[in-house]
Amino acid sequence: MQGLINLNKIDKPIKTETFVNNVQTSESMTKYGQTTATGNLLLPTEIHSSKGLVETFPFNNANRKINFTLYDTDVINSVTLGNGNVLEYSLENGTPVSIIWGYNKSQPIAKIENANYSQVSSYAANLQNLSNTGTEADLITALNALRTALPNAMVTTYTYLPLVGVSTITDPKGDKITYTYDSAGRLQFVKDAQGNLISENQYYYKN
Repeated sequence: MQGLINLNKIDKPIKTETFVNNVQTSESMTKYGQTTATGNLLLPTEIHSSKGLVETFPFNNANRKINFTLYDTDVINSVTLGNGNVLEYSLENGTPVSIIWGYNKSQPIAKIENANYSQVSSYAANLQNLSNTGTEADLITALNALRTALPNAMVTTYTYLPLVGVSTITDPKGDKITYTYDSAGRLQFVKDAQGNLISENQYYYKN
């Protein structure tokens, strides 16, 4: 904790507790560390969580946890080029989950469950370039090709309208949800893979 204070990282909760009628029902704790995986930057290494009245508080090693195993912390000529994005983490059952970031590394464009980042890193550069400079249609085509190339993984993909919001989310089955925004950048329609309306938002100004 002192390391976070020294770096003035005081805006992120380390421990969160939830109580209902003075009875604790959940707890989450984030552990930070400086390791090879974090590029010797002080970043989260584990998240422990417990829910329900049968759980044990406070935490012990038996509690469920997510391990962060790889970050974007490339260092070339003593200059850190990565931005600290999580590239790989493992679920409580040990399943690896990899993340590919796009839109100048500002948004996740693919979440790949049951694959290490080393298995998907060869696809990253092309996907990142398409998200930065290509069309959304070309990016979706490439993301679908990634899903096909990894039959043993569960691949969820995302596209965005920069400075607006997510524009599509495609699940591991290949079903795409589309998000449409109005001229003010507000979410207007959400449609399923068949174009059926899932939800609609209407905005009115009160005089």
